[in-house]
Amino acid sequence: MSSLQKFLKYALNYNDNMMKLIRYILIFFFICTGALTASATKSYQKVVPYAKQLDKKVDKKGGNKKALEKTYYPSKQNLSVQLFGIVTAGIFILIIILFGFHYNSKRGGSTTFAIIKPDAFDKAEEIIKEIKDKGFEINKQAKFSFSDDLAKEFYKEHNGRKFFNDLIQYMTSEKVVVLKLFLPESSCAVKEFKDLAGPTDPENAKFEKPNTLRAKYGTNIEVNAIHAADTEENAEREINLIFDWIKSNPSKLI
Repeated sequence: MSSLQKFLKYALNYNDNMMKLIRYILIFFFICTGALTASATKSYQKVVPYAKQLDKKVDKKGGNKKALEKTYYPSKQNLSVQLFGIVTAGIFILIIILFGFHYNSKRGGSTTFAIIKPDAFDKAEEIIKEIKDKGFEINKQAKFSFSDDLAKEFYKEHNGRKFFNDLIQYMTSEKVVVLKLFLPESSCAVKEFKDLAGPTDPENAKFEKPNTLRAKYGTNIEVNAIHAADTEENAEREINLIFDWIKSNPSKLI
């Protein structure tokens, strides 16, 4: 994800009261800037012909040009005020945007994706409680059974490996719980949830990290209770794939 994408994600999509306020302020000042620009443009369109006429008037009659400006074209004085207002509004908008970026980099958060697999479905409530206790928020949650096609698309990177068919059979054998997780004030939701899930093999997890989810709820490397997205890109792909499928197949939900 590029810096620009991260900025837009934080500045435009972060669902927080502070960011909502900033967006409203930005809208207000964009409107004000537009109004000031329109007013200044209109005034400028008057300034040019009046200035030319004023020069002719000075050439013909002589006298103090500044004194004549005040009587001949009083609205010209407003132009500098309007331009000052535009510049000020622009600077204020820039400050608000930079503050929003800084605020979100400090208080934003990040997203990841998880599945409570078929073997752990009956323990879903306990697992979800542990996930929440670690500071994760659940943005989206659904219960359903994987279809063959969905499971194959989800695990397509493993297609061709010797365990692929067994994996598909396992994931379609029973209901699952899918979770879109949000971790406030952290840019490392993917890594932190992977740490919480633990080593892929529950047998190793029980020795290396006994407090992880796979250590507590997994059986073996093939039946290991939890799926955890391994990168931000995969998390985004998995979230889009699963929840788009759910949107198209609402009758499949439990």
